[in-house]
Amino acid sequence: MISKVEHLKILENKFHTITWENINSVKKSYFDFIKSGTVPAIKIKDEISKKVTLGMSKKGGTPHLGSNMKWPEFENKPMVFLAQLNLSEIAPYQIEDHLPKSGILYFFAYFEDPINKFGAEFNFIQSKKKYKILFYDGDSDQLKITPFPKTMIPDYHFEESAMVFESFFEIPNNIYEYAEWEELSDNDHDNIIEFHYSILKSLDTSQILGIPRPLQDNVACDWAYAYINQDELELDDEYEEEPEIDEQELLATEFVNILSMPIFNKIGDAQGYFGIRKDDLANKKFEECIFVMQGT
Repeated sequence: MISKVEHLKILENKFHTITWENINSVKKSYFDFIKSGTVPAIKIKDEISKKVTLGMSKKGGTPHLGSNMKWPEFENKPMVFLAQLNLSEIAPYQIEDHLPKSGILYFFAYFEDPINKFGAEFNFIQSKKKYKILFYDGDSDQLKITPFPKTMIPDYHFEESAMVFESFFEIPNNIYEYAEWEELSDNDHDNIIEFHYSILKSLDTSQILGIPRPLQDNVACDWAYAYINQDELELDDEYEEEPEIDEQELLATEFVNILSMPIFNKIGDAQGYFGIRKDDLANKKFEECIFVMQGT
């Protein structure tokens, strides 16, 4: 596991392979920018060929629930099982200790049946009654492989794949937050953008912690919006009025990325994001997680 200093040194070496017109001023301002916004995170890779044992972190298939746990439902219809995370497997990859070192998290969300080959209809931000995050911190010998509910359509019987993890440092997602544009020549301007996005392209869209990569707007602001409007979303699944920007942006800083992953394509082309406020995470109140989606 490399340090943040070593990570930035690797980027500097790559930086020097590019022809810059004013390398000294570009390098200082750009690396000041990424140093201030680089954070540790955990990359997730799916490994279909790896055997999944009881309680292991995985995506798809069926959950390994505790003996007293039930498959969540919405209006008497089963939710879709997305993933389970064994926190003891993730603990060695935490550069900063945010998550508990034991227990299993289960992620479920409700979706209507697919309407066509492109998947189901859904709102990117929806009420908490349509998703559920369960936490189990009991004995592993009490876990059981839970079969798909009989009423679960085959489209949502997703293939199981093990998850493997890797620590990494994540640079700021948005290069346009860089403040020195007016000081750059046209050539250096284009090179900075190309360099920055070449680094982002090497990262995966499935991750734990860090700053989740958005497909649209800032993900933490979506979490904050959904959190502020929970009561209204419970009533009609839609809410037109925007909260005060200062309130939303302040609350956004309190969220931690628990899991970001692509949603299965039989549901639709979207990225799913699970976030939780720091206080709720500290108290293991995972039922307070917020789930939002973004699409292209």
